[in-house]
Amino acid sequence: MPELEEIPPQEPENRIVSANGRFQPGKSGNPGGRPKTRIISEAMRQILEETDPRTRKTLAHKLAKKAIQKAAAGSVNHLREITDRVEGKAVNDEEPQGQTIIIINPTVVSG
Repeated sequence: MPELEEIPPQEPENRIVSANGRFQPGKSGNPGGRPKTRIISEAMRQILEETDPRTRKTLAHKLAKKAIQKAAAGSVNHLREITDRVEGKAVNDEEPQGQTIIIINPTVVSG
């Protein structure tokens, strides 16, 4: 029986993954990148931008006005949503933000 000659695997020229399974430097596994918008988000934006021919107001304008009316009538949830969108979410000062650094001062005892 003749011996089989071992043929080394050939590397494709455009290979982006090295032999150890990692991406080669400067090469992306997703060259197109992440999509800039999502399909549902884009559809919602289009619907919110539609103008009512009768009132000449967009649906986004109507919803914002309704939320403001509900907040003015006392709805805390609507008020919170509006202030979060306009002012930014409130930061709770009672919870530590980021890393907490503890400094311990050793006491030198002579004896």
